[in-house]
Amino acid sequence: MFFFLVLILCDCGWCFSARNFFNTFREDHEMMHLRDLQKLEGVLSPNHLEVGCYLNFVFVLLVS
Repeated sequence: MFFFLVLILCDCGWCFSARNFFNTFREDHEMMHLRDLQKLEGVLSPNHLEVGCYLNFVFVLLVS
């Protein structure tokens, strides 16, 4: 979910907010996803994203 939110924020043009969100929660994911985090760190603008490439995923969020 973390990666998806960063991509959505950046795609919507809120790259500064995406960067702040990324930096705030990065440590929570470093142990298991360091390589993916390093790649995601390179996303600095919507131009770095393939349009809609992440919209093919379905997420189910259970809230209780």
